[in-house]
Amino acid sequence: MAKRMMYCWLSTPLSTAKQRFNIKTAPSYSRPVLASARAERSISTASKKKKRKERNKSVEELVVVKNDKEKRRTRSEKEYEELHSFHQTESHVPVMLGEVVDVFSSLPLRSFIDCTLGAAGHSSAIIKGHPELECYIGMDVDPVAHAKARAHIDALLQSTRSSLKPHLLFKNFKYIKSVVSEIDDDCKLLSSGVDGILMDLGMSSMQVNNPQRGFSVLANGPLDMRMDPRVLALIKPPLGHVIMFIVNNTLSSSKLQIDYLLFYWYVEGKSAKTELASVKAKDILNYWPDDELGRILREYGEESNWRWLQKKIVQARQQGGLHSTGELRDLIQGATHGTKGGRQGWIKTATRVFQALRIAVNDELNTLEKSLHACFECLVPGGRLAVISFHSLEDRIVKQTFLKIIESNGGDGDVVEEEAGKRDLRKMRNDIDAKETWIRQMVQGQNGTILTKRPITPSEEEERLNRRSRSAKLRVIEKIR
Repeated sequence: MAKRMMYCWLSTPLSTAKQRFNIKTAPSYSRPVLASARAERSISTASKKKKRKERNKSVEELVVVKNDKEKRRTRSEKEYEELHSFHQTESHVPVMLGEVVDVFSSLPLRSFIDCTLGAAGHSSAIIKGHPELECYIGMDVDPVAHAKARAHIDALLQSTRSSLKPHLLFKNFKYIKSVVSEIDDDCKLLSSGVDGILMDLGMSSMQVNNPQRGFSVLANGPLDMRMDPRVLALIKPPLGHVIMFIVNNTLSSSKLQIDYLLFYWYVEGKSAKTELASVKAKDILNYWPDDELGRILREYGEESNWRWLQKKIVQARQQGGLHSTGELRDLIQGATHGTKGGRQGWIKTATRVFQALRIAVNDELNTLEKSLHACFECLVPGGRLAVISFHSLEDRIVKQTFLKIIESNGGDGDVVEEEAGKRDLRKMRNDIDAKETWIRQMVQGQNGTILTKRPITPSEEEERLNRRSRSAKLRVIEKIR
């Protein structure tokens, strides 16, 4: 009897069963679900999503308020837009423009140096806000930036009818001391020191948006990444790595020439009259020793997956090497497939790799530390040096170098015992706080005062309108003697 009932149940057509029980067939990987139950579930899910959305919205409002305190906001959205109205039509928007203006607003600036001129966004605001300025120097190694900067400054001086004579130079900021001594003949103020110096370590939008410079991750272009295309051989790999590279490689006729040029370039320090001596990103990727390539990815890019990327780049050398940013991007995208970060996770890895190569090509970190000391030495007592950094490596160097400069133990900013004749730190702090609300904590040393124990970061409005400013940090130091 039971077998007969089972047979009748199995022989019932599926369409008849669907009509009898009002069943909708679910996908093959799940069991059939009643239509009424599914409708109730969808209504319940929709209500849950609505409640979750309202809850998240309230949480976001709390986070904004919390971040508003943490990130030390200095201006409203209206003030931010007014400050940037002068540059709304330009391809490059200066980062933290209002904060930089505040740093120097209380100082009588008779002399000012912009070590990273760019499109003269910061410089234009400084010149416009300080009619007492008598000596201005702008330094940059980018020829395209120089043309735009000169046009902006000339237009500004004509509109304000200023008699200021700007000095715009194709120089790296590591030569600031020699530049000051050269211009001292025309500007006698520099003999006593400079009132204000600015260093914006970020890349301008003009550089990133130009594919031929090789800085863009998404745009295809040559693997160049030199800040100054005219400079030859800025850096050299360790001699031991170069020798091992020559010994371990099979020397064909073309390979022999490359190895000889690399070795000759290192030992003699000459260009050997060839393009190979001008260090580009493609030279590091295709010719530098494996260990040195891995060190660059690990230390300069802070990339945790550096070993796998190093292996893939070395394998690409055997197939002709990498010669464009598109080829490097495709290699990174393939090497990071299936790792954390989702579909766009490879972009973060590519950004770190491009950062590492750019730092290595231009020797940015070594140049930065030496230049910070040189800039501070050029300041007049009471003068200020402001530095905007954009990644942790730069910010760490700026912070540690500032502490070395002032000869402080990096304490909590309390009053330090001073020699007779110096201003009392507590009195100085009260005087500064009354005039400059952006100063929160200071670190006092024998030679100077760090006015930003914690760095100043962009406002919420600036981060929303200019996404490239999100990682910016501003640190300021003032010279005492």
